[in-house]
Amino acid sequence: MRRFLGGIPLALLLWAGAAEAQSLVIDPRSVQFLYEQCRSDEPTTALACTIYLTGVADVMAILGAFAKNPNFAASERANWAGVGLCNSEYSPGQLQQTFINWAEKNLAEWQKPREFGAIRAFRQAWPCK
Repeated sequence: MRRFLGGIPLALLLWAGAAEAQSLVIDPRSVQFLYEQCRSDEPTTALACTIYLTGVADVMAILGAFAKNPNFAASERANWAGVGLCNSEYSPGQLQQTFINWAEKNLAEWQKPREFGAIRAFRQAWPCK
């Protein structure tokens, strides 16, 4: 019995350490993870950031094109403008720097989904009007 009880403190220590380590894991779908990818010195990691941001911006540009389409009613164009990117003149480097700048100013948003951060950053930089 004494030997069994002696193992309890060790088990508690291991459990506490595992809980602490789990809280330090960054969600790979979060703004923080994407930010760290974008700031990485590892070329393939930074490229993953750029590819992701370019995909988000390209989809937003398609939606933004609907916002400018005169064949839609004004109310429909306004709906598309709310989710679109009306400037399709951007480079991958601009997208990356725009996201980095936004993320550094919005630390409270780091646990949110990465697409939230990308969309917010791009909408602030290139809003549809």
